[in-house]
Amino acid sequence: MVDISGWERKFFRSMLAESDGTVSSTRCMIALVVMFSLGWITGLLLKVRKPVTLGEVQSFVGTLTVFVTSICGTLYGINRVTDVVGNRAQKPE
Repeated sequence: MVDISGWERKFFRSMLAESDGTVSSTRCMIALVVMFSLGWITGLLLKVRKPVTLGEVQSFVGTLTVFVTSICGTLYGINRVTDVVGNRAQKPE
């Protein structure tokens, strides 16, 4: 029998951390944005309480994709810029 105890802890730790083990703020923020977006969709669907057409779902998912991509892309860009600036500051000239 395969021992899978604690696999989810290792999975989430590897998903939210860099390769050296430090927590990645960008990855954590992306996870929060995705959870917020899913909660927002659920809340809207519960409030509407009527059948939704496939075109409405497609339009909403397209808008949500642009929203999540722009937020996550901005966070990732900020993280990468700070890494580059930090590495340049540590290099001796």
